[in-house]
Formats: sequence, C-alpha cells, structure tokens
Amino acid sequence: MDIAWPVRHLSYKQMIVIPLVLAAFFTAAIFVRGIPLSMDFAGGTYLTITVENIENVPSASVVEDELKKIIDAEIEVHQTDRGYDVEASTYLTDNQVENQIKPYLLSELGIRGKYSIPERMSGVITGQHVNQAKNAVTGAAIAMGVIIFIALRHFISVGSILLVVGLDALGVFGGMALLGIPLSFGSVTGLLLLIGYAVDTNILLSTKVLKRVGGTPRERAAEGMRTGLMMSGTSVAALTALNVIMTPPLIKEFSGALIIGILVDMVNTWLLNSGVLLRHVELQQRGYHGRI
Repeated sequence: MDIAWPVRHLSYKQMIVIPLVLAAFFTAAIFVRGIPLSMDFAGGTYLTITVENIENVPSASVVEDELKKIIDAEIEVHQTDRGYDVEASTYLTDNQVENQIKPYLLSELGIRGKYSIPERMSGVITGQHVNQAKNAVTGAAIAMGVIIFIALRHFISVGSILLVVGLDALGVFGGMALLGIPLSFGSVTGLLLLIGYAVDTNILLSTKVLKRVGGTPRERAAEGMRTGLMMSGTSVAALTALNVIMTPPLIKEFSGALIIGILVDMVNTWLLNSGVLLRHVELQQRGYHGRI
C-alpha cells in the first residue's frame, strides 16, 4: 500500500478541497454542539468524596446520574482509587454538601465517606484563565510565524503553514465539540504542543518540495509524506495508549485534544499544503520554461 498515493495521483484542486470540506464540517460541529468548558474556564466547584468502603461502591456514571437529580448544573464524576472527584458547574456551599448531597447519596446509594471542597472557581478567576489561554496561544502563533519565516524565507510557504495551523486548531475544537472533550488546561496544553508539531511537519514538507533537488516535486513531496505519516502514526499510537491507560481527566483531555490535532494535521499538511506548494512550484517551472 502506497501511503503517499494522494500526493502522487490527486490534482492540486482535489488536494486543497478535501481539507477545506473537512474544515467546514468542523465549523458546523462547533456551531451546532458548542465546545464544552471545564471548570477551569466555566467556573464551578470541585468536590472530592473519600469513600469508607472503596471495594463496594457504584460506578461514576450512577453517582453522576443521581447528583443531576438534585443539582441543577452540569455534573461530571470521575472514579478514583479513594472514591470520586466531582466537577459541578455551579457554586456549591459547604452547608449544601453536608445537608443535601451527603444525606442524599447515603440514602440512595449507600455511600459513606468524607466530603470536601478543595477548590471553587469564580467568574473572575475563570476570566483570568481565559485571558491567559488566549495570550499563550497568540504568543505561540507569533513565535511560530517568526521562526518559520527565518527558516524558510518564502512567503507562499509561510502563508500556507499559518493556514494549516489555523485549520488544525479549528479541527481540534470541532473534534472536542463532537466527542465532548472539555476545554481545559489539559486540552489547551495539547493545542499548544500541536502548534509546534504542525510547524515541524510542514517545514519537513516545505524543505522537501522547495529546497531539495533530485526527482520531481511530487516525488519529493511523496517521500516527505511517507516520513511524516510514520512520525504522526507513532505519536498517535503512543497518545492513544496514554489516553486508555491513564485515568486522570487532565491527562485524557490533553491526549485527546492532541490526538485529534495530529490526525487533522495529517490531512491539512499532506493534502492542503502539498497542493499549494506543488502548484506554486509548477507555476514557477512553467514561467521559467516560458522565458527560455
């Protein structure tokens, strides 16, 4: 199986149109479903339940369903080795926990244990988190643009890489909307790492097509595509194992966002950017032969 078949056989228009259609799909998913927000950005209360008898407790989904009956908010429950971690998108008081939640779970599910609230997020704090995340992504994008311009000094290549990174970010948000992965510190970290990863793969492609000699531009792009897909495949495999094995929500959100981003980047880099660069090289060659 030739994994570089699309670069070898598809026309430039076909290579460019496929990622744009995918981007339109992710845009529609964001508008229809919306991007879920974690407590880091939406605010709320973090509640820990340390269960006395950890060997005989109901599943996290059962606890989550019961809590939704008495709390008018978004509830997410994660099972731990000591009991449960609960995220509620509302402000819970100590009195509410002791007089409402604790007695209810005891009577309905027989859960005995210690209830504590280690963290609450107000609107002011989450607003600061949103601004910090925006500044981090903006700063990373600016630094990326400077680095790739210094490395390539080619306006077409720099512009296409910036377009790819933007579509990669759109794909991450669209995938998070479809899969219900919340926007959190973990997923934002994954997005920042994706920016660096996307720059690496696109510089690999640009170097192969614009600076290497020997063979046709399509052959050089196909060679780069084989290398790039093997790199991406091993990264996705490792992150998938991490996502399956690890239980902390932050790790799952980080790995989930990065897996989506790498998969989307494979399409955007090796179809969209390849199509743009190959078309540019072909037009240059036609102009050169025309002058001769």
